[in-house]
Parts: sequence; C-alpha cells; structure tokens
Amino acid sequence: MSPSTTHNFLFTLFLIFFITAASAFWPESNFPPNFHSLYTHHCNDVVPNSHAPNSELAIDNGYFTGGDSLFGQTPNTTALNFQRKVYFQAKYDGPILRGYLILANESAPGTTGLFSLNGHYSDSVSKLCMVGGGSVGVVLKLKYPKNSSIFDSLVTGTLEFVSGENDTDVSSLGLISILGLSQKSGYQPTFIDSLVGSDRGESLGMDSLSLEQLGGSIQSVCKLIGGFRVENYELEYESGYGNLVGGDVGYVSTMLVSETWCEDGKMQMLLRFLNSSVSEGYSFPLEPRTTLIAEGEWVDKENRMLVVACRILNFTESLTNAVVGDCSTRLDFTFPARLSLRNRARIVGHIWSNRTVGDIGFHTLSEQSTGVVVFMYEFTEYDTVKKLCDVKTRGGKGKKYPDEHSAEMNLHMVVRNGTGQTGGAHLFPLFVDGDQSSVVNMSYELIFRFTDGFNFFDKGSSDSTRVSAEGSTRVSAEGIYNRDNGYLCMIACRHAFSKDQELMENDILARLCYQY
Repeated sequence: MSPSTTHNFLFTLFLIFFITAASAFWPESNFPPNFHSLYTHHCNDVVPNSHAPNSELAIDNGYFTGGDSLFGQTPNTTALNFQRKVYFQAKYDGPILRGYLILANESAPGTTGLFSLNGHYSDSVSKLCMVGGGSVGVVLKLKYPKNSSIFDSLVTGTLEFVSGENDTDVSSLGLISILGLSQKSGYQPTFIDSLVGSDRGESLGMDSLSLEQLGGSIQSVCKLIGGFRVENYELEYESGYGNLVGGDVGYVSTMLVSETWCEDGKMQMLLRFLNSSVSEGYSFPLEPRTTLIAEGEWVDKENRMLVVACRILNFTESLTNAVVGDCSTRLDFTFPARLSLRNRARIVGHIWSNRTVGDIGFHTLSEQSTGVVVFMYEFTEYDTVKKLCDVKTRGGKGKKYPDEHSAEMNLHMVVRNGTGQTGGAHLFPLFVDGDQSSVVNMSYELIFRFTDGFNFFDKGSSDSTRVSAEGSTRVSAEGIYNRDNGYLCMIACRHAFSKDQELMENDILARLCYQY
C-alpha cells in the first residue's frame, strides 16, 4: 500500500471514528459563553421555524477554498489531485441545532480543522447559521436548495473567523468558501425523458449483459458502476491526449464515478476527471473544476445505462456563486458478455458531446473487483500457448497439486528484474475452462507493484515499458494449467504506456511450477 493510500485509509478511519463518537456522545449542554452574542450579531436573519431532518443538513465529501494560512495553499489550475474535503453533521438538542464541521487537506497530512458549532436552521429561507466560541470565534453559514433535482444539487456557504472572547485579530485567517452536494430527499430526475430522444449516441455493438444477468435490479447496476466504492475508469482518446473538462487543467486520463442516488431504473452520480488513476477509496471531494453531476437511466432494449452530465459553473470568484449548468455531455455504460486476453474490462462505455470532436471511450480499471459475473471468456491464444508450453511433461510428478478452482491459484510473490530491482506481484485467476480434464485453460490478471522508476523490462527498454505513475504494471494472461504436475504456462499482454496512448503488447511468456 502506497503512502498516499495509507494516509487516505487512515484518514477515512479517523473520520468514521470521529463522526460515530460525536453522534454517540454528543454533549447535552456545552454552549460557549458568548454563543448568544455571537449568534445575534452574525445570524440574526436565520430564525428557526421548523426542524429539518438531520441527514438532509449533512455534507459528505464537500470541497472548500480559502484558509490558506491554516490548510495550505489553494490548488493552482493544474493540480487535479488536490484533496480538500468538507464533512458536516448536525442534530437537534431541543430547539438548538448542534453540529461538527471537519475541513481537511489530504494533500498535506496533519492539516485538519475540527469545529464544534451551535445555531439554527430556517426552512422558510433554506439557510443554516451556526457559531462556535473561544479565543477565536467562527460563523458557519450554509444555503440549501429548496427542491431536489440536478439543478438544485448544491449546498454553498462560508466559514468566517471572527473575534472571540479576547478580541483576537483574525484578519489573517480569511474567509473559507464551502461547496457540497445536497442530501435533500424526494429527488426528481430532470433529463430522463431526454435520454430517449435524439442525442443517444451509438451503441458499442457488442454482446452485453442484460439487467437480469446483472442481478435483476437497477440497484445492482448502480452499485457496479460506482456504488460499492469509487470506481476508476481509464479514458481512451481517438488520438493523443485529451481534456474533456475544459480550462487549463491539462491532460485528463481517468474518470472516477460515485453513485449518489438510485431508484426505479434511474441513477444520479458524480463524475470526476483526473490525470492519473487513484488508489482504492470510497469518496472524492466535490471539486468544481473537474467534477460533473450526472443522471442516468437503464435502457432494457439496449442493455446499457444512458447518462446526461452537467458541469458546475460560476465558482471562480467564490464557491458561493456556484450553479449547475451546461448539460451537453453524454455517456453510456455497457457490461460486455464476452471477455478475452485483450479485452478484459468488465464495464466499458464512451463519452460524447456537441462541444467536442470525436467520442472518448473508457473502461474500468478494476477487473478483479467490480463484482460483474463473467458469462463467457474467449481463449484467443490457445494455438500459440500449445506451441510454447509443454504442459504435459514439465513440472513435478507424483505429488498432489492445487485444484484449478482453489484459493491456492491466487499467488503473491516477490519479483526481480535483470538489474536487481525488486517489487511485488499479485496473480489472480479470472476464468477456468475444461473441468473434465486434468489440463485446463485458465486466464489470469497480474498486477506488479514497484517503486518509482522501476523498469519492468530491464535496462535498455524504452520509456513506454516503464510502470505507470501509480507504481504498477498490469498484465493480462491466458494459458494452460496441469493439475497432475502443477505446471502453469501462459502467454501475456502487458499494458505499456506510450506518449499517445496505452498499448497492449503480446510479448510475455510466463511459466510457473508449484513445488511441495
């Protein structure tokens, strides 16, 4: 696990612990001594007239700008992986609303702000105002949408530092702007009818899994696309690099998808575009430059999810001005029914828009963990494997070796190249064919993880053979396994990176023998 992955994992555990503890042991009466004076001075326009459900006031994975002296510099226009997150929860203690706000810069470990707040929410104006006291006072103001739709998806607001008990100078702390996704119930889809209109794009023209084969419900499809965790999809441009989010954010290679609502064959999701894939995770911040808010509907006749995506606009001066608009982007998601050595992705699709030239394809990077059932695998290299692999005579004899379906066929190992550099490898089987014989066809996915600069194919190879920026190389393999002698022989395709596109190069022969 990389340092960045470890930090994100530990930070997520910290948030779960903190929020759980805060909910379980919320103090009954711990108002700051200057609560009433702070609230009267800063929040007089927010007068409580009803209680809102606690869940509808929450912000999960929001985003913030400002507060540079406390949380590090606001990202420049090319820092796509900048991780600033906002978490907010509140509950009523009698007539008073009590809450906790967490601001975190995950790109700079240790820069996390925790604020205990008290105040009110007014349903008539859809506004919340809360204050926190001490040597430095804070005022949180949030504006919520009155309705629940794609155009009414944003929660905006500010956190302001004010003089507290000792008239502390707070001029250097500045104003923090906050952006979050609304949790309001009763979501009303906006674009579902337009999905059956003219701008549908073309189907990928492949055998694909039906809704019944995917679990029989739209909830199962939503979970597969981006509901189990944040799913990584690798973008495939027609030529060269591309940037489909606009501005000067540079090359965009990866799309992240996170489900936010799913019901009655319809789905809302967040799409975020980055210039590299990310480690496993369950959330990403609502960064407005690179995040789109989208709606989709499953089309039974075409076995695909059709999607309309909208941008977040007007956030340059302040996040409080942000609105949802420009819904010209379209996507679809398809689940291939047939996989092969060169086509391993369990989910594929493409993106199109009347503002860009040419379609952009994509496929999931998580072949082993999407949960999609493999209904058919086509072995395309059988003749080549048969010529290269003497699977009946090689390997051990007279001993018992693992069954092809056993957990022992999942392998973890240390690998070393010709220059002495070492790394780790994980080999896991995807498909087995030929159970009636001791010699069976098997397909594998191999993940090699190395330190930065590791050249997987030894000294003298071109830059295209180096590992990705995340320190991993993916290799797809298929071949023959003989359970009588423990011999596994496969031919493999490596995912090699060039300056223009990811390539599949079929030039690896892997031989493994079980020894006992």
